Amino acid sequence: MKDIIKYAKSVATALLIAAGSLTSCDYLDVVPPEQASLPDATKTENATLGFLYSCYAAVPNTGNYSAQTENGGVDEYTMPGEWGEASIKMATNNFTTADSPEWKWGNYYRYIGQCHLFLQQLEKTTVVSEEKKANWRAEANFLIAYYHFLLLQFYGPIPINDHYIDMDTPSEDFPGRSHFDYVVDWIANKLDTEVIPNLPATRSGDEWGRATSVIAKAIKARMYLYAASPLWNGSFPYSDADWRNEKWETPGYGKSVVSHAYDASKWERARSACQEALDAALAAGHKLYTNLDYYMTTDPQSQALPYIPGLVETGPEAEAAKEFKKRVMMFRYLVATRADQGNEEIIWGKWGGLGSTVNASMPLKIIRNTSSGWHEGWSGISPLLSTITNFYTKNGKLPAKDPGFAKESEWYKSAGLTGTTEEETSYRANIINLNLNREARYYAWMAFDGGDYGVKLFDGKPLMLDMKSNTSTTTSGQRGGQGYDPTQERNRSLTGFLSQKFVYPLVQKTANSTTGDQNSPMPVIRIAELYLNLAECEAAMSELNNNDTYRTSAFTHLNKIRERAGIPDLTESMVAESGMSLVDWILNERFIELWGEGFRYYDIRRWVLAPNLLGEGMREGLYTDKVANPTFEEFNRPTPVTSIGYKWTRRQYLGSLYYVEVAKNENMLQAPGY
Repeated sequence: MKDIIKYAKSVATALLIAAGSLTSCDYLDVVPPEQASLPDATKTENATLGFLYSCYAAVPNTGNYSAQTENGGVDEYTMPGEWGEASIKMATNNFTTADSPEWKWGNYYRYIGQCHLFLQQLEKTTVVSEEKKANWRAEANFLIAYYHFLLLQFYGPIPINDHYIDMDTPSEDFPGRSHFDYVVDWIANKLDTEVIPNLPATRSGDEWGRATSVIAKAIKARMYLYAASPLWNGSFPYSDADWRNEKWETPGYGKSVVSHAYDASKWERARSACQEALDAALAAGHKLYTNLDYYMTTDPQSQALPYIPGLVETGPEAEAAKEFKKRVMMFRYLVATRADQGNEEIIWGKWGGLGSTVNASMPLKIIRNTSSGWHEGWSGISPLLSTITNFYTKNGKLPAKDPGFAKESEWYKSAGLTGTTEEETSYRANIINLNLNREARYYAWMAFDGGDYGVKLFDGKPLMLDMKSNTSTTTSGQRGGQGYDPTQERNRSLTGFLSQKFVYPLVQKTANSTTGDQNSPMPVIRIAELYLNLAECEAAMSELNNNDTYRTSAFTHLNKIRERAGIPDLTESMVAESGMSLVDWILNERFIELWGEGFRYYDIRRWVLAPNLLGEGMREGLYTDKVANPTFEEFNRPTPVTSIGYKWTRRQYLGSLYYVEVAKNENMLQAPGY
């Protein structure tokens, strides 16, 4: 996969330049005119393979806070508005037709054109065997289908680019938006007929990261799940009269672009595809990552385990306490290890994009360096209270619905913890009740005032966090405070919390260097998603279609994830006591398990939950944004994140098009509400 990234960046650029400039974001320009030098790209087998690798260049880093509009714009986390990220513009309803996330549109269509160009040249070359041609052809067709799916999930109905389009084609002959269901069927048919039969189920070594039949089945299953969900299955917020094509027609659908009638069969189609994808993944050797002892392999000398506030580690509870700590470390390694390190959960991942996300997550003022500056992160990825209160307690329940957890009136009060030294006690005393007695994933991926960040981050020791104070030091090797500092206006936590997800567990900063880090792929598909996809389909069929056949299976597949998390299985009595539906429980499990991986944006939209979750004043943190050195009582109170200006309107369900896209194509329909 590293070779793919290397070629994708270099060869793609060279080919696009050789074939004609593609600087415009206009999707009409995605197919370059054939040039005399283009056949050089397939003159040898290695050159042809490099051409294929270039087609992967648009595969997104799904967890990147910056490159993905989906991240940072929902109820997972927020970021400083000064960063100017596209997700903030989307979340504040500040996209216009002159300022829209057009890079998705232009980038994906550009590489769809690149794939078609590759297929055209592949047929002409004589240096590649027919067996390899069949495999490489399937890879390119997978990418064509995948890029169409990425466009579909963000923009809704889209034009289908199913062949090489000559650049001299009149604009009136370019396609408009096809009906959403038609695009779904087209993508699925391409995957079923041209991709899945011609790809291996697994790849290893340098081939890891290239398309497989399991990846293709997983993408098809995800697409069918999205298509069965309420937004695209009877609950689209704009009527056919409000949003339809004026000229372009879709075979069998006319000028309509969205169906407004509920179709129960879409759930059965999705369930079948999700079962097929899960079965294929399991047969290929993928499984949930459960290695509780991996930390001993990576850190054989110290075998450091994390601090868990309030955990009883003596007497009869000592063994269970150690296992809990090991589970926390396991979850940190889950999203920071590779297939060649024994992580068989990640079915597909993208290399090369974790660095900026890690920097944006890590704390300010970790350790003073020898030049009077700081080794530090940006403290910008700031988990919202909706995240903090939706991760489960150790009993596998929401904090607000667990009678064994602290009362809500006590959440923001000190838990009264102490440490083994006076200095440690000064930190631990700031831990609030909300941060005690939580599940392992909470301690693996979240960080809070008075708790630790990492196990070795501060010169081989955990960094104890002070999220209130901005105190600085002058001595090399000393820590500072992680609170708001007016001299670092741009970088700060807006909520008083930090994320540790995707940060390698053993990263260490000293006064002189950073060590212990490693490059790992960002997960694009994990088998955990496949279990949850299937559970959701089964639960929806049970609840929406009054069909109890699959309800037991839904519990079984959901509980696979809960068991790995170390929390009790969900039962019918727990569902009844909670006042939540089984679908609600599964969506919340997705919120936790897939946090920060790019799913929440679509889960909220496809279930039409956004008005109740993303409106003005609904995103909260602690009282910290641009507040220097607050007291404990001032800091620990829920406060709306007002510096961003979040809003929700129904037009935010879909991404808008840059106005040029509509102006240049008379068949093109702008997104509704723009």
